[in-house]
Amino acid sequence: LILAARGAMAGKGPGFTTTQAQGIYLDESASDLLVQGNTTVDNDYGIKLHVAARNAVKGNKIYGNRLGQLWLQENRKVDNPAGDVFGNAVTENQIVATSSTAKAVWLDTLYSDTSHFGSFDGNRYYDKILASVAEERTAAGSNSYALPQWKTLTTTSGAPRKLETSGWGASMTLFASTKVSGSNIVPNGNMIGSAAGWTGWNEIAPHGTLSREACPPGWCARYVAGGSNGIVSSPRFTIVAGTWYRLTVDLVTNVANPVIDLVVRRGGGGLNGYESVSDRSLRMKAGNAWSRYVVTFKATKTIRVNDPLTGDAGARIDFQNIRPGQVLSVANLELVPVTPADSLNRSDLLLNPANAPLVVDCPLAATQSNLCTNYVRLSDNQPVRWPYVLSARSSEIVFTRDPGLVDSDGDGIPDIQDACPATPPGLVPNSKGCALGQ
Repeated sequence: LILAARGAMAGKGPGFTTTQAQGIYLDESASDLLVQGNTTVDNDYGIKLHVAARNAVKGNKIYGNRLGQLWLQENRKVDNPAGDVFGNAVTENQIVATSSTAKAVWLDTLYSDTSHFGSFDGNRYYDKILASVAEERTAAGSNSYALPQWKTLTTTSGAPRKLETSGWGASMTLFASTKVSGSNIVPNGNMIGSAAGWTGWNEIAPHGTLSREACPPGWCARYVAGGSNGIVSSPRFTIVAGTWYRLTVDLVTNVANPVIDLVVRRGGGGLNGYESVSDRSLRMKAGNAWSRYVVTFKATKTIRVNDPLTGDAGARIDFQNIRPGQVLSVANLELVPVTPADSLNRSDLLLNPANAPLVVDCPLAATQSNLCTNYVRLSDNQPVRWPYVLSARSSEIVFTRDPGLVDSDGDGIPDIQDACPATPPGLVPNSKGCALGQ
């Protein structure tokens, strides 16, 4: 058990902005080692591998570490032409980030690719509140992935990376994370009748062009980028701090596997700026065929349309960094308030640091005992019977499932709100539960 490590900034070199109190740290060509059966919690990173190769990270519980759970970092090419993090095997771990500012798995290289870092399979993630299970940073930029995207990644040559073939996430249970609690707050999100409120912008001529046209999902805003990176902006709307929102949008572009740099931001007005108002990155990868995409986030600021007190023009959704030569089409933009994901769902770590078995009660026994029957184990998705017996120096990760959010088709919309109750697996629905074509 590695718990609550703390570090200091004293002695750190230029450019360091955080401490480095890692729970387990394999450094500088540490190779052919086995990291197995540990619990790491409340450290800066739970486990870190830095230019380390052919190691096995197996059967660990990595929970609630402050900056991230598992970090593989590469900044050297001495032992291997592609980079010195290679051939590692990450299997059968339980990985839970408990903060939107903490990563789950982070693959980090100075070079072009992380596919040589190693294999990932059989890991189990709690991804009901924070959908991202992995983030990659390469010389080309950063991308964040939910588990379905992570499973389907390919190499730079297009070969399947075969990530998490048997990996599992709590999002795969047939229970939704939230309930829709309102209607679309984006005016004219479907552009029926006109493209009023939609704008395009770029700095260097020739200027990009934005037009409204018929497209397979209905009506879309089609933006052809100009001489510099461009932005497509939605009509402005009011957003409220602390409220959770579900954003869906239909997208297509002419560029292979592009990153869509989506930002919900303050939309200027008066002396106000254009900062993000979401609690997490909303970047996503799109494709060359029409698809529907979804992200869920919590608003960090209240921005009102034409606010006489602050001068705010309103919040807006930007599709930014559309590169010269790129064509992006956007349709059916929807932003709906939802019940707080962190109020309907929670995870807990049961921990026994003692050298003898320990009987523990439900974490909610004193405050919300009616929810105790909703707990299951992350290890096998089986119900927890209270009181629960932990063996000596052991732990168990548990989480709740809300029986009122049964989602029989697994599309993220509970049955009680689902207008299309047979959405095929893998398709993303709008707030009514309907995917493209339904």
